[in-house]
Amino acid sequence: FNDFFKLKSKPINFKLFKSKNKDIKILSKFLRKNFILIFYPTSDVDMKFEIFKRRFGVIKKKNFVLIKRIFNDILKEIKQRNLNDFKIVLLNKKSLNWPENKNIIDLRNFEKYGLNFAEMLGLLNNTCNWTFGSEGTLQYYLLLTSNLKHVVVIDNSHWKNKNAYGSAIPQFYDGSGIKYKNMPKDFVPVSRKQVLEKIFDDYKKYINEKKN
Repeated sequence: FNDFFKLKSKPINFKLFKSKNKDIKILSKFLRKNFILIFYPTSDVDMKFEIFKRRFGVIKKKNFVLIKRIFNDILKEIKQRNLNDFKIVLLNKKSLNWPENKNIIDLRNFEKYGLNFAEMLGLLNNTCNWTFGSEGTLQYYLLLTSNLKHVVVIDNSHWKNKNAYGSAIPQFYDGSGIKYKNMPKDFVPVSRKQVLEKIFDDYKKYINEKKN
């Protein structure tokens, strides 16, 4: 269809226009001063929002475990290297029971800052660096952003019908340098090590640019 009509899939340059809201200004300034990884996998083992079979979202438990291991690897790297300007933003309201420390920012209730959903996307697109999470509505929108890089985990394990390309990934997504299993139908990172390398390589670039 796209080839026949010569259509191309392109990301959207979401923007947050100047706001008079003091809280938004402070938040925006803080995000810009740090390297930001947005973290949003569904994790609801106590079933506050989800039913039992979706307590790890719409991915297999083994792939949720992979996400958790990578997340812990990132936290360990931050702690060992004492990276005070590397922050992780928790974004998904269904992303529960993660550790809290000085490197983790809770934006799961971003509305408290006076932001609506579109403004939140604009703010993050303008100030953050990477996203990391599993399939869900929030991921669909984050993947449309033009300035962010993404690590995604999608295995289509909960859907009876799949299309040829995969149910949740826009065609312009280039993988952000991450190798995936069975892509483009599924997107599960091949290597934990590679995910860390790609993210921390960008952190190194961020630090070098900051110095200059």
